[in-house]
Amino acid sequence: MVKKDYLSNPEFDPAIIENKSKAAAGLCSWVLNIVKFWDVIQEVGPLRKQLEEAKDQLETATVKLN
Repeated sequence: MVKKDYLSNPEFDPAIIENKSKAAAGLCSWVLNIVKFWDVIQEVGPLRKQLEEAKDQLETATVKLN
């Protein structure tokens, strides 16, 4: 489980942090993007598995049909 308490902090914003440190702003941006990526992967992963299963079923049905 990803802990997202810091994401709700309004000061955890690359634009705000950039005023203090460009390196820290880059890290902040990276963290935000990695968390978004993780959320997308959690949603897309099961869909990919379902797609592969459907492809296998289609291939099996096509072989039986022929």
